Amino acid sequence: HTQEVCGLAWSPDGRFLASGGNDNVVCIWTDAGVLHKRLTDHTAAVKALAWCPWQPSLLASGGG
Repeated sequence: HTQEVCGLAWSPDGRFLASGGNDNVVCIWTDAGVLHKRLTDHTAAVKALAWCPWQPSLLASGGG
């Protein structure tokens, strides 16, 4: 992130940590601290993150 981190959420299986920031970016990190994906589709700060409890690879994100 290039600005403050606004949200954090661990995946239900503990393998990934999602972070959302004021830079409108969602980053998904492995449990080893390695950047797995960087998502840049948001047009505002990403403040809300939630992983689906029954499908561990599904992440919902929102902001404003």
